[in-house]
Amino acid sequence: MIDSRHLLVSENRWQRHLIRVGLTLVVCLAVAFGFWLGGQTALRNSDYTSSLERLDHAHRAKIAELNGQLIDARLAQTVDQQASQSLRSLISELRGEVAELEEEVVFYKSLMAPSSLAKGLQISDFELLPAEEGNKYAFRLLLTQAVVRRDWVQGAVELSVRGWMQADEGEKEESLSLADLGAQDVYPLRFKFRYFQNLTGLISLPDGFRPELVVVAATPKGKAAQVLQRSFRWALNAG
Repeated sequence: MIDSRHLLVSENRWQRHLIRVGLTLVVCLAVAFGFWLGGQTALRNSDYTSSLERLDHAHRAKIAELNGQLIDARLAQTVDQQASQSLRSLISELRGEVAELEEEVVFYKSLMAPSSLAKGLQISDFELLPAEEGNKYAFRLLLTQAVVRRDWVQGAVELSVRGWMQADEGEKEESLSLADLGAQDVYPLRFKFRYFQNLTGLISLPDGFRPELVVVAATPKGKAAQVLQRSFRWALNAG
């Protein structure tokens, strides 16, 4: 007869053996799952890294393209500024030449054929002198009458200075009235004479303004009176 205690011991040994086998299988499965999970993570990390590298490459290419466009834009801007400056210089020279030619025409007409001069009010001369304060200039305007029988003539004179004003984007053309530049109590300037009259005043230029021409417009009184205009190149007389 089999001893019951011997059977109980054998059964306990078998149960412990099954437990050890089960634990061993669990550990093996856990290790295998860990390797598999690590491989999957590494694969995903590799894909993510590749995506980041492609994105970085695309960004670098876009930055290089934008830098090229910026260089081209700056070059075009420099060329435009140089061309614009050359054009302004050419305009300034041409205006000066026109003003000088107009003065020469009036001068030669007065020498060779005084009778060919327009009758009535004449803007004969304009002179600029440096004042004591910076950017301020004294002017003298001479008005005359070219007629055989001189009656009284009266009216008003307006004066403006044309030039270039310095701005953030470069120089821009400006025309400034004597009302903005002068310290005259009465403007427009008034005249009344039979033979000639000198009108004087003060011009105060703003900072950053480069003058080129002085434009004088005289308007005599009368229904049929016409505005007389003449331009003078900005040139200082040493006095």
